[in-house]
Formats: sequence, structure tokens, C-alpha cells
Amino acid sequence: ATSLDRLNVASRGRASTVNSSIPKLYWPMLEHLAETMPERLPGFTDLPMPEYLHWVESAKPASTMESWCFKSDRLRKVRCTYIDAGPQAQVLNSLWYPEPEFDLPVLGLDLLSFGPKKLCVIDMQPLPPSRDHHHNLVSPLLEVRERFPLFKQNKSDKIYDDDLFF
Repeated sequence: ATSLDRLNVASRGRASTVNSSIPKLYWPMLEHLAETMPERLPGFTDLPMPEYLHWVESAKPASTMESWCFKSDRLRKVRCTYIDAGPQAQVLNSLWYPEPEFDLPVLGLDLLSFGPKKLCVIDMQPLPPSRDHHHNLVSPLLEVRERFPLFKQNKSDKIYDDDLFF
């Protein structure tokens, strides 16, 4: 079955596979991606992936992991993975790999929930060496930061210094 066919299976939908009394927290976001990518990404199609990566189940800790892969004219790969460990953890991870001729970084998007703790991560790797090029890629995200006060918090001390490690 294709990734889109597997994603559209309602029985795999919104209830946690580990604890059916709780919803998959980020499943609506995954559904939104599945609905909008075909209309917004020219040449959007399924990208085959090994069957053993479609669905993985673990007994300890009780969890499931499901993955889907796509491609388009400008993206050589879009991989989405959902990890469901019931109330202990819910994770939606998506990596977007552009075609090399576009000189863009790999985009990583993560929505993570570990019990009561929630985290959203947007990551671009590798960032280009020039500060101007970096600014051109990052500046569109400033509008998002301005719209949501939660993103205006001070940086954590746990962030490492780029110049020290790269």
C-alpha cells in the first residue's frame, strides 16, 4: 500500500494504539499535511519505502511507530513519522529534503509531547555559511515568532554555540 493509502486508513486514526482512551495528540496535524501536500507541492507522489518501516510495534515500553514517505518536483523526499507511546509520549517528526539544485537546507519539524511537557522544534540543517543567505532562509519565520508570544521567550542556556562546535 502507498503511504497516502496507509495514512487515509481511518481505523489507524485519532485514538492511541497504546491506550485507546486517549487521542493521538498530533494526528490532526499529520492529517492536515496529508491533505495539503498534494495540492501545494507540484509533482507530489508516494515514495516507496521498505515495508518493515511502515509500522513498528514495541512491547517495552508499549509504543508504535509509523512512517510515510513522499516526493515532489522540488523535494526529493518528505518523511513523516508518528510515535505513539500513549500518555507517556506522542511525537510527530517530519523531514523535508529539497532537490540539490535549490540550495536549501533540510527542514526538520518536530511536535513532541512527554506527559505534560510539550515541545515544538523547527530545525534547518546544514545552514548555509553566509549570514545573508541564512537571514533569507530564516526571516520568514520571524512573522510566526511575532504572532505567537510563546515563541518570544529567552533562549535556554542549553543551546550550544555554533561557532564553538562548527
